[in-house]
Amino acid sequence: MTDVGGGARIIDGISPPIPCDVEKVNPGSPADIAGIQSGDVVLSIAGNPVVGSSHFKRMIQRVDAGQVILIMVGRG
Repeated sequence: MTDVGGGARIIDGISPPIPCDVEKVNPGSPADIAGIQSGDVVLSIAGNPVVGSSHFKRMIQRVDAGQVILIMVGRG
């Protein structure tokens, strides 16, 4: 499990087609405000496919505070 910032933690070692499973979302965090929920699967960030938890972490760390981005998630 990795804390990736933005109020979300992911489970390491998940390989495609389930690249990034969200384990926990902190209340009031940017992830929570965006509607991301525990159990969601992050599929892409800003139109770029996520291909693993390390890749997700690198991508999300490049986002500036306050920057609006599109994060596509799978749910259910």
